[in-house]
Amino acid sequence: MRNLFTFALLMLLSTGLAGCKDKSKLSGLAPCSGTVMMDGQPVEGAFLVFFATGGGTDMRNASGRTDAQGKFTLTTLSPNDGITPGDFAVAVSKNEEYGPIPKPVIDENGVEFTPERPTRNLLPAKYASAKTSQLKFTIPEGGNKNLEIVLEK
Repeated sequence: MRNLFTFALLMLLSTGLAGCKDKSKLSGLAPCSGTVMMDGQPVEGAFLVFFATGGGTDMRNASGRTDAQGKFTLTTLSPNDGITPGDFAVAVSKNEEYGPIPKPVIDENGVEFTPERPTRNLLPAKYASAKTSQLKFTIPEGGNKNLEIVLEK
C-alpha cells in the first residue's frame, strides 16, 4: 500500500507543478485505454503510471488501474479523462499487503497509531520503475483505445 501511495503522490505532485492553468479541466487530452497481460493472462489490480518523456511543456503524467479483465483507462486530472499526446515511459506494479495486521503502537510523542502492513509487488521488479521497465509508448493526437502492455517474467 505504501508503494502505491508513493506512486500516486509522485504523480499528483508532478502534475500539479506543471503550469498554472485551470486545474479543473484540461484541454487537448486524448482517450487512452488498453489491456495489461502477462503469460497470456489479464493482470487484475495493476497500477500503471505513464511518465511524460517528451512532447512539449504541457505534457502531464497519467495513471490507471486494471480491472478483472486487465483493462484500464487513463486519468490525468479527472477520472478517465485521458492523456496528453506525446511520449511516455511506463511503470506497472501490483502490490498486496501480507503478514499479520500490526498492533497499535505509541510513538515518541505519545500518539497511538497502527503501522502499515508490509507490501510486496506481485509483478517482476523491473516493471515497477519507468527507468527499468523498457515500456515506452507514443500516444497520438487521437489517442489509443487498444494499447497492449505485455509483461514478461
